[in-house]
Amino acid sequence: MQKLIQFKIFVALFLSLSFATAKEIVEVRLSIPLSESEAQIKDYYISTEGLSLKVNQVVKAVRKVNVQSTAQKAIGEIQVEIGQLKIISVADKVAVAREYKLNSRESTPLTEAIGIMIGDSIDTKDSFTDKNSSRKPSGEDATSPAVIDLSSPKSASRAPNGDSSTLETPEAVLIKPLPGIH
Repeated sequence: MQKLIQFKIFVALFLSLSFATAKEIVEVRLSIPLSESEAQIKDYYISTEGLSLKVNQVVKAVRKVNVQSTAQKAIGEIQVEIGQLKIISVADKVAVAREYKLNSRESTPLTEAIGIMIGDSIDTKDSFTDKNSSRKPSGEDATSPAVIDLSSPKSASRAPNGDSSTLETPEAVLIKPLPGIH
């Protein structure tokens, strides 16, 4: 009888450990921007054990938050949806995703870290396919640099979207264009 109980405990422990690594972010890689106008891109590597993911599928990134009383007594846990990820590549055991949408801090319970991170679970329950392939995941939408009139030391900066706000440069600074750059 005791051996049967030990066997059941072993099987339960084995099953819980074997499924613990599935459906979660296991690595985050960051690009290194080479200029101020280039946006930093984050690739989220997801363990796909037990998942069927497809390119352009948008899934939820969820964080488990343990709730404790002031006496450190465990009360329970909640699942907090941190944001959405768009799958950009799928391999045998790993998928790569980029941030699609990050939930606002006003609509999300506070967590220890801001943003999607290693250990966050992947929820495919309400996933969908992003059919608008022209929409880039956030982080890839690099804003164009401001256009600076280099004809005088005191120049006005104008945003590419036609914004008429100006940024004055100090008169002591002389901005010279680099050769070959217009």
